[in-house]
Amino acid sequence: MRYSHFKIVQLSDCHLAADRHASYRGLNADRGLAGLLPMIRHWQPDLVLLTGDVAEDASLAAYGRVAAALGSLGPPIVALPGNHDDVSVMSRYFPMGPWNGPLFRGARGWQVILLDSSTPGEIHGTISESDLETLRKGLQRTQAEHLMVALHHQPVPV
Repeated sequence: MRYSHFKIVQLSDCHLAADRHASYRGLNADRGLAGLLPMIRHWQPDLVLLTGDVAEDASLAAYGRVAAALGSLGPPIVALPGNHDDVSVMSRYFPMGPWNGPLFRGARGWQVILLDSSTPGEIHGTISESDLETLRKGLQRTQAEHLMVALHHQPVPV
């Protein structure tokens, strides 16, 4: 079966802080995100995939600004946390995510699967055995022509 194009924009490691003037590695994260918005808007994605480290300090203010900026684009936003994020705060602003296990989101012949690899208080990531089992079962059931599995941390040592 042939499907039309499905455009996904992936953003990762925004690292916004409560202080919108804060610098992250010598750059202003708010300005960096704002600079991407016109290009993303022009490209007209069908989905925005936000893959972790959204906030540097897990603050309400940072998540709120990212949610407002990306929400202005129009397409659905699916998000997953990174090691800098607080799932309980992040999920308030981004309701579509792997908050209670892997998130399966299908569209136009695609199956996008989000896994939460964050480990509270740690830099490294892990994936629970139950999430791996849910992933395995979901992959067996899917009829999608294309698959994308997204997580914040690399799944194998590099």
